[in-house]
Amino acid sequence: MHFVKPGLVDAEQGRLFHRLFTMRQTGDYDATYGLSEEDVLPNVEPTGRLVSDISELARKLI
Repeated sequence: MHFVKPGLVDAEQGRLFHRLFTMRQTGDYDATYGLSEEDVLPNVEPTGRLVSDISELARKLI
């Protein structure tokens, strides 16, 4: 809401962040939850870009 709506972060990256957060939360609190390679691999490259973009945004805002 605070980053996507004002255009600081791309909407697709906002969806990726939400997806990653949900995976992490579920993994933390659901002992039966597991991820396969097929679940994880498509997120690796986009997550690297997200981290890079957020790092750059933090440098600009600080």
